[in-house]
Amino acid sequence: MLFEARIPELNDEPAAETAETDQDALASRVDTNRPFKDVKREIIDAFERVYVRHLLDRHGGNLSAAERSSGLSRRHLRSLMRKHGLYEWVVRSRIASLLEELP
Repeated sequence: MLFEARIPELNDEPAAETAETDQDALASRVDTNRPFKDVKREIIDAFERVYVRHLLDRHGGNLSAAERSSGLSRRHLRSLMRKHGLYEWVVRSRIASLLEELP
């Protein structure tokens, strides 16, 4: 992976102070020996994966709530979920929770 994404915690430093650190961390991992479009695609893919996974975690797999809070359309959210293998993860987690509720 090109970089490790980290979701900020409430007690983290203010965004202005961490922006320079984040830029330095990203800059140190950008491979300028490869074509720009390949590196850019990897960064965008990593962002999408982290964003959608965090969004789904925050809303307990509730797609309607995730759509509302993200501003993504249902079609686009599901497309991103499928692209990054998260659609199956949500389905499996929902099935597991239903099975746990059975007597």
